[in-house]
Amino acid sequence: MKLNILSEKYKGGPGSGDFGHRGRPGKVGGSSDRALRRGIAPDAETYTRGPGYEEINNFFNKDLQDYSAAYGEFGEMYEEFTNYPGPNWETSSDNVRASVKRDIVNTLQYEPYSMDKDLSANILSSWASSSNDSDIHSLSLQQAISEEFDVPLSDWQQKKIENLQQNYGDFYNAGTTGYTPDQYRNAVRSIYENTQKQLQEAGFSATDMVRVYRGIKFKDYEDPKLTKGESYEWGGNVVESWSFDNYTARNFAGLKLKIRKSYVLSMDIPISSIFSTAKTGPGCLSEAELLIFGSIGNEVLVEDVY
Repeated sequence: MKLNILSEKYKGGPGSGDFGHRGRPGKVGGSSDRALRRGIAPDAETYTRGPGYEEINNFFNKDLQDYSAAYGEFGEMYEEFTNYPGPNWETSSDNVRASVKRDIVNTLQYEPYSMDKDLSANILSSWASSSNDSDIHSLSLQQAISEEFDVPLSDWQQKKIENLQQNYGDFYNAGTTGYTPDQYRNAVRSIYENTQKQLQEAGFSATDMVRVYRGIKFKDYEDPKLTKGESYEWGGNVVESWSFDNYTARNFAGLKLKIRKSYVLSMDIPISSIFSTAKTGPGCLSEAELLIFGSIGNEVLVEDVY
């Protein structure tokens, strides 16, 4: 059974790797082995915290103590009386999260990336408000990623783009957002390369696996009636939000009202399939968010049903 769960935006809180894609001439897609080109559903008997959790958790927490200290947060007296373990991604304040994003923008604007500063800031902020929907900036980003890495747009994304084109024309190629397709494609390449570089510096190799989770929910007429412990082929978006934290995904699975069924999904993906993290590009730090390629034929496991 293939799941095309794209009737609305679900956020479970995401590089190209070698998907057999062409990518842009003169650019490499990644270094993952073809056998690892897709997310693989974990074994139903071991679907708690999976491979790569400690390493990716440490990567997210790195330097947060310094960010927090810069704002005088959680001083010695506070820690003494509360046994507070120190700042981490889950407890990071608005100040810390904003500082992390500012540093990402600063990193991307200098060599070797040389991204337009306003464009990088726009990409980070637009993702925070909408990864798809009917947002021209976000859909331009998704289209650029699709072209740059030769990853297919989902049917749902294509319909969103077609609907917007009726009002705005070919907004992506016309530069309606203020940026050209080449600028977007260079931007997404820079974000990916920055992400992969920092993950490798943290000790990951392109073929290392990490388990990611996603919470989704359905109205009565949309419910695909999935079975806990079963695996399904996943038909996702070009880039979509997942989390390395199981509990974050469970929170998202239970947020909406008037929902008949909610599901928590998981899969193991190679590091090379991560387009961005909250520490290297778009993504929410307090949600342990990873942006991954979702339309390349991944297989997911249903961890839980509510």
